[in-house]
This record gives sequence, C-alpha cells and structure tokens, in this order.
Amino acid sequence: MSIYVGVEGGGTKTRILIQRGDAAPSYHEFEVSLKVRDNDWSASSDALGTVLTELLGKDISQVTAVAVGLSGMSRTEDQDAWKSSARANPAFTNVNLHIETDATLTLSAVLGESEEGIVLIAGTGSVLFFQPHGGAPRRIGGWGSLLSDEGSGYRIGLRVLSYYIRVLDGVYPPDELSQGILLRLPEEIRENRMEIVKLAERDSAFVSSLAPIAFELSQQLAPAHDLVYEELIELAMLVFPVFAANVMSGKKPYKLFLSGSIAKHPIMIDVLQNGFEETDITLIPVEDHLPCLKALEIARWL
Repeated sequence: MSIYVGVEGGGTKTRILIQRGDAAPSYHEFEVSLKVRDNDWSASSDALGTVLTELLGKDISQVTAVAVGLSGMSRTEDQDAWKSSARANPAFTNVNLHIETDATLTLSAVLGESEEGIVLIAGTGSVLFFQPHGGAPRRIGGWGSLLSDEGSGYRIGLRVLSYYIRVLDGVYPPDELSQGILLRLPEEIRENRMEIVKLAERDSAFVSSLAPIAFELSQQLAPAHDLVYEELIELAMLVFPVFAANVMSGKKPYKLFLSGSIAKHPIMIDVLQNGFEETDITLIPVEDHLPCLKALEIARWL
C-alpha cells in the first residue's frame, strides 16, 4: 500500500499528515523546527526522516511521495540542495519529493489560481502575499529578520530581550515581564548581558519563544502592551500598499487570510479591525492543518 506524506514546517512547529492509500489521513504535530540553519541541509532532511521513521516504523519503506512546505525554502537552489541531501537518507531514497516554502504552500492552500485575495502569515517570521484577480501572486516582506519579519515572534522576542537588558542596566524597574524572561534564561547567564546577546545571535527559536510572555502580559502591563502593539501595527502596515491605485480590482472587501499564531491572535485581529473598514477587508483565519493538507494533496500528485 502506498503511503503519502504532507509536511508543513514553520520556524518552531512541524505538522505532518500521513495517508495510507485512500484511508483517512492521520495528523501529527511536533514542537520542533525542520528549518535549515547555516546551510546544513542534511540536519533538516535527516530530522524529518527520523520523525517519519518513528511514526511509521517498518512501513517507512511504503512511502511513495513526500511534499514539504518549509520555512525559508523560497530559492530553487536551496530546494534542490535539500532534496539532494534527503536522497542520501534511506528513508527518502526511492521517494518522490517536492519542497517549497511554507508561505507559498499556505498561499496555494487558500487561494486558487488567479483568485483575488491577500494572505498575511505571521508566526516565527512574517510575510504578506496579495493576488490580483486574474494575476500572479506578489510578495511584501518575508526577507529575513534583519530587514523584514515585522510583527513576527522573532521580532517581538528581540524587543522582549532588549527590554530585559534595560532592566539589568537599571533603566526600567523589575516587573512581571522581566521576571518572566529571567525564568526562561539559563540560570548561569541571567545577569550576563554579553552571554544573553550571544544566545540571541545563535538561537532564533529561543528568541521567538519569548514572544508569548509579552502577549500574556500585554493587557495588564504597559511595557508588554506597548512592545506587542508597536510590532503588530508594523505588521498591519504591510497590508496598506495593496490598497494603492491599480493594484487590485477595486472590488472590495478583499479577503484577508490570516495564517500563523500571531496573525490569528486576538490582538492582531483587533489591530486590523481598527485599522481597516469592514468594507475594505474580510478577515478569514486559516486553520492550522490546512497548509499541511495542501502538501498532502501535492504529494498525491507526484
């Protein structure tokens, strides 16, 4: 019996759908990232091979096709490098493979070809796609944390760490936000500013993991409120260029699909509802499993 696998790998989570023949697919979610770091393609593909082997056991040999949407994999040369590395793993030797970025996978999951709409994706990173009626999709943002990723978990996490450093410097008094950060830091570096900086430079997933602290305290603590809203307003600003003349059809309201934990967060929805008229956009949260379902559909085509 042929087994088909659809995978959606974000910056911090991996979602997998496995279908045996025409049976109903089984859904699996892991708090692990398959994102390629420092061009280590094998670390990513091997991690996926390990996860699939654990899920399937001896049935791994029956896998016919695997389609993957993976964070950061927008370049063709990177996709080819990932597939080449994967084929060195026994789990993928005779398997048909497809890989693209998780963002384009989400885009194709919610918008049909030439269908008009906007897709805002924000979790660990962020990006916006818009597709005019009858036209090709176009992209705003999503070029990495140095010059982009507005409103992402990473950017909010950086703000959180920066705030904590200011507390250590004596600029701000200790509060619930700084205490929450302190408890997340390794005990041996909690007051060592340079070691905290080094940790932030080498571990983007750790930085992103700090964002929920700010969200949890944002309604009761002014510093947390301010840093969250400032980033989310920047994220909402990605949508405004879509309303420039001759960009879309003008047939409003446009569908605005929201994907990722931050894009769908109640605070982000509040920011968007306050920033746009109901006659401009219709907000549509995307179910978490939907991109993974699209990946499974692609796998069955391979």
